[in-house]
Amino acid sequence: MLSIGDFNTQILLQQAESTQDDMGGNTTSWTDGVTAWAKVEFKDGKLEDNEDRVSAQNIIEFTIKEEGTSFHNITAGSWRIAYPINNGVLIATATQYYTIEGINLHGGLNRYRTFICTARQKNNGNIYIG
Repeated sequence: MLSIGDFNTQILLQQAESTQDDMGGNTTSWTDGVTAWAKVEFKDGKLEDNEDRVSAQNIIEFTIKEEGTSFHNITAGSWRIAYPINNGVLIATATQYYTIEGINLHGGLNRYRTFICTARQKNNGNIYIG
């Protein structure tokens, strides 16, 4: 059972916008959408060793309380989550970006959305989301 106290981390949802550059290639930019209070859970992880390159993969779930229709147009693959943020503002040195790969809806009258995201870390320590 979720309680209001579980939603103690502010996140920012951003939508991808693809435009064509002068050379004919696509460029992706991100537009700020909605901020929300979320319950953040680090679920599962694994290490992979591929051709002497080690990478780590972690699954992170962000659960929010469904309020109005603000979250109805969010789809997996074209939205991402910026976390952590401070009062709706990105923290340049700390904010990571997590592409939404799946969405679960649950709850009866108190509807919740859980965004399933994967963060991967290569052996050089840089986080990338894929």
